[in-house]
Amino acid sequence: MLAELGDLLLDLLAALGSLIFASLEFLGRLFTYDLELPGGLGHLPIWAALLGAVAVIVGLAWFAERPMADRINVVIVLVTVAGLGLGVWQWRSQADRDELRRHADFVGRVAVVTYAVPKGLLVTVRNANSAMASVVFFSLAHGTRAPENWEINVEPCTQRSFVVTPRAYWQSIVRKGGKDWSTGADPTEILFASLQGTYGVKDAEGVSRVLISGTASRSEPVSDCA
Repeated sequence: MLAELGDLLLDLLAALGSLIFASLEFLGRLFTYDLELPGGLGHLPIWAALLGAVAVIVGLAWFAERPMADRINVVIVLVTVAGLGLGVWQWRSQADRDELRRHADFVGRVAVVTYAVPKGLLVTVRNANSAMASVVFFSLAHGTRAPENWEINVEPCTQRSFVVTPRAYWQSIVRKGGKDWSTGADPTEILFASLQGTYGVKDAEGVSRVLISGTASRSEPVSDCA
């Protein structure tokens, strides 16, 4: 009888230990999650959200115990602070949109043109801006050869040309404002990670990395420069 009780007690302790461990593991994972904020404001750690909820509950309890005059003053202060915060957020959002528009306009004045020539492919990068343009040309040759990628820095109001061997397919991006953009009249942002699978080479650990080198090119002036 005592042996059975001992076994039962051990089972209960083991179950309690497993429950405590699982709870702690759940809390640990929970505190590593982030909440995505609306309006492109970023992410908020879950622990900060929980602390904020506790602060709101405590604040409401304190607010309910205050006299009516104090409640009105608190509401006025909160509305004022919220209005200022909203105004700053709208101003910052508009400034970010204006900056992205300027970057897109810059990228729209960078053109990458390819021509088939006897030696392979003639690549011409035209920069009709009054500032330096950084362009990355990704390419894959026919067969199983490794990708070949080049970065070309094109001076203001010039174009640079170089010849590569025949390509199976290729793609180019313009780097501007810390972002990567597609080329063309209506440029859009591109995630560099999305290019790794096609134009990257796997290392010893199986991680695909995009290798980029420079290339010799011929520079020529361009007209109608902005």
